[in-house]
Amino acid sequence: MSANNLIRGVPNMGLSERKKRILKIAVDKYIDTAVPVSSKLIAEEYEGNISSATIRSEMSALEELGYLEQPHTSAGRIPSNEAYKLYVSELMVKEKPTPKELDYIKKIFLEKTDDLEYVLKNTAKIISELTSYTSMAIAPHDLKDKITNISLFRYKPESALVLIVTENKLFKDQYVSLPADMKDDSLL
Repeated sequence: MSANNLIRGVPNMGLSERKKRILKIAVDKYIDTAVPVSSKLIAEEYEGNISSATIRSEMSALEELGYLEQPHTSAGRIPSNEAYKLYVSELMVKEKPTPKELDYIKKIFLEKTDDLEYVLKNTAKIISELTSYTSMAIAPHDLKDKITNISLFRYKPESALVLIVTENKLFKDQYVSLPADMKDDSLL
């Protein structure tokens, strides 16, 4: 068995379909809301007849396996890094890029592939445009240097300044485009 199939020493292929469905809902909801996910919310989203108690039991098992974490006793659960890895490799809906999207990607990367800053900036831009999610890419740095804060500050109605602070320094500051209708309270 390869190391990629092990998470905290437990084979991920051993998860039941029900656990996978619950984990997928938990990750989807957490991505959408950034709020710990409750068993009640999963029960509402889960297609099929399943009780909140059964979902709580499955979530507890997923927590023991290292896929979910509980920030505090009365909170819902949040996905762990291992959950995101499993989500990306097995659970999320993957759509193939259209020929038009592939042409766009090729065009962007054929221009200046020897400039790391350019490649990272355009990678984040392409991912953001294709997924409609905010994305960020940073160059390799000291693995011991952890990001401590990411802040967005409105600069103009349709742009913001992004500041990324690590334990050791201000890592990156850059202006990014925002949707015209984005409210200030959406800038976390």
